[in-house]
Amino acid sequence: MSLKDIKVNCDNTLVPYTRDFYEYINQPCNGTESIYFEDLTRKEAEYSVQISSFSYPPCVMTAIIEFHDGKVVERVIPGSTTFSFFSEDLKRISIRCDGSYTGTCYGLLILKEIFCVN
Repeated sequence: MSLKDIKVNCDNTLVPYTRDFYEYINQPCNGTESIYFEDLTRKEAEYSVQISSFSYPPCVMTAIIEFHDGKVVERVIPGSTTFSFFSEDLKRISIRCDGSYTGTCYGLLILKEIFCVN
């Protein structure tokens, strides 16, 4: 599935709108969790997400993906890899980096949100 396959069902009075979001990940590898994206509106939308890690051992990046239905998924993203997914129910994306209190975790979050507007 690609971005061109994402279709938001807008009725005749609404128009699909796309918003791009880029956030550099740069945080200590000390086990703390930082929020990089949060949707509190609960609007009907579809999301394409890519999270890339440029970190190397002993620093390990973990993405914590939360959905409005309460489901939580944690995904370890090894260095020099990208984790991608599509969602209709995305609430929050957080990153936790573990493994080296003196190290730093680096990466990039790219998110495309498609929703309806008047």
